[in-house]
Amino acid sequence: MTPDVSGHKRNGEESYYAEAIHTRLASVLPPMRLASMTLLCARIAAVLTLVSLAVLFASAGLLVQDARGLDFHGAGALAIHVFSGVLASALGVHAWVTRSGIPTAVAAFALFGLTFAQAALGSYMTLALHVVGALVVTVLAAWVAFWIFTAQKTAVPLTARTRESPT
Repeated sequence: MTPDVSGHKRNGEESYYAEAIHTRLASVLPPMRLASMTLLCARIAAVLTLVSLAVLFASAGLLVQDARGLDFHGAGALAIHVFSGVLASALGVHAWVTRSGIPTAVAAFALFGLTFAQAALGSYMTLALHVVGALVVTVLAAWVAFWIFTAQKTAVPLTARTRESPT
């Protein structure tokens, strides 16, 4: 079936361009291998995100007690932005390839966005909100990490998807 002007097939079938991307990706890298690679990348990023959180908690203690360690806290904040972004990207690709784990990928993207909201609240005037935000970010990061380390390595081969033939 030929695509219409927007690139979408008629009768609710998958986009022509998405089909082309899936076909090209399947020819370059087998889906099972890509799923394993993205899951490994997500696991590493999840651990580094949690380590960044530990650095942030340690440096926050220094800031509150002795009013020092702001540079250390800033470096931890930068690290959590980077690692949660890598985590969200890896889980997004993993969900796209395997057609599973979509809620976790959405949670990882929410985590990535919340790290920026958390940074925006990081002044002494909004310290109470900053602490609450830190708890939300921590719980969300721990939940995403828990899911990643308990996830099964399953993938739906891109070429074996069911296709409806035109009638």
